[in-house]
Formats: sequence, C-alpha cells, structure tokens
Amino acid sequence: MDSNKFQFRLLTNDDVKEASKLLTNAFCERDALVSCLVQNIGYIFNPENTISKGAQQELSIVCEDISQAIGERIVGIMLSSRLEFNENIAKHDALVFTINYLDMEWLRLHPEFKLDELREKVFHMEYLAVKVGYENLGIASRLVEESLNRAKQGGFQIVLVEATGYKSQRIFDEKLKFKQMNSIVYEEFEFKGKKIFKGLNGPPKFIAFEKNLQMLDSI
Repeated sequence: MDSNKFQFRLLTNDDVKEASKLLTNAFCERDALVSCLVQNIGYIFNPENTISKGAQQELSIVCEDISQAIGERIVGIMLSSRLEFNENIAKHDALVFTINYLDMEWLRLHPEFKLDELREKVFHMEYLAVKVGYENLGIASRLVEESLNRAKQGGFQIVLVEATGYKSQRIFDEKLKFKQMNSIVYEEFEFKGKKIFKGLNGPPKFIAFEKNLQMLDSI
C-alpha cells in the first residue's frame, strides 16, 4: 500500500454524503444480504442518517486517496459506534431487526454485561466497505486495524462485528482471528412472518464475531 497516496483518519461531518454514497453502492451492489432484502421486500438501504450521528463520527475510520479530486477521495470506510439496540427502528427496518436479533443472542453469551454498560464497554463495528477498483490493496484490513486501535484507546473491553458474506467472514475469522460467537441461518430467519433471506446467494449464516481487547497486547 502506498502510504503517500492513502490516508486513514476519523470520519467527519464533511464526509457524510461521500461516505453514504460509498456504503450504498457497496452494499446494494455487492452485499448478498442487502441485495436479497431489496429483491424480496423492496428494502431501501440508506446509511446517511446513521453516518451523520456524532457517535459514529467519533469512532469511525475512513481511507482517502489524496490523489483524487475532493469529493471523490473516500475509498474505504469502517463505520463504528457504541453498541446499542434500536428497538423502535427494528420494528420497521428488516436489516436493523436482523442485526438486533443477532446482537441480543450475542449478549446472552455475555451475562457479565448489563444493558446500561454496553455503550461504554462494547465497540460495535457496523459497516465495512471499499470502493470498486480499490479491492485487494489491504484497505479493509487496515481500516479494521485502525478501528481496533481506536477501540483500545477509547477504553472499550470488547469489539463486536456482524459479518454477512464470505469475504467479510474470512477477513474476521481467518485473517484477523476474531472469535466466532453466534449466528443466524439465513434460510430460516423471519421478519414479520416472512423468510426475508429466502434464495440468498451467499454463505448459509450471518455470523457475529468478537475480539477481546483486554487480551490483545498489540494490534
């Protein structure tokens, strides 16, 4: 990776529209889970409201290609936040409902965590995306590494991430050595009585992974 060309930094308010465009293109065009939701229930993936929140900007990392024109520089993003459950949104949003369900199952494996402690103790990696044409340059792995550093500096105890597809599951499992915790079988999962992932072209499961920062000496 050309360190003179790529810079990694915190997300800012000025990045919201550009980062939203990158995430929308990446997940609607290349993510099997979101593509399946679009096909099955007409789902609309719009991350702009999430990105514009202060908590996300405080913890999220972007990669920019400084050789490109302003407005076209963001080529990767790791959107992260403090873990919380959006129950009101989940009633109407199939993707949020699915993630909440997976995370609640993960929480049952951690009885030491109380709900009111999660925001201070659990660093939640939400969405990871790299722009078309910038794949296989190590950007995704570097975004995760920078985020892990941010989590350690912030005093978090554990990192939680949900991986939807083959590529992201391999990154967190094989390359970054996260621990696989719990999962959802796509073909069996229901939202409002409908199997919303029927026919999904991808791995059989949506998997939650974690990394214990207290056992991590160096990143």
